[in-house]
Amino acid sequence: LGLLPINIDNDDLFEACNNGIVFWDLVNKIQKDTVDERMLKKPSDIFKTTEMINLSLSAIKSIGIKVISIDANFVMKATEWPHLILGLLWQLVKIILVKDIDLKKVPEIIRLA
Repeated sequence: LGLLPINIDNDDLFEACNNGIVFWDLVNKIQKDTVDERMLKKPSDIFKTTEMINLSLSAIKSIGIKVISIDANFVMKATEWPHLILGLLWQLVKIILVKDIDLKKVPEIIRLA
């Protein structure tokens, strides 16, 4: 969809998140087929954008992430509320990074106990 690569020197990250597609992609990396990939297309108007964001927030909640004080308006105005978007992205990325760590795959972590 032309969202990558994201320039970290400006607000491209927040503008890439303002339609919900980045969130959908991350949710699908956490739990496959949570969101139907056929629906992933750039929305054409404000109503479809709002619908996509609401669906992405519902998908995020469905995988167990707490979404507090964030709705479609906050996501669409992501550059005005960067701390909320970063908090949500951090929770998603953290789950992606630690989801494959378990005793069967990494038995050495028993030494931490």
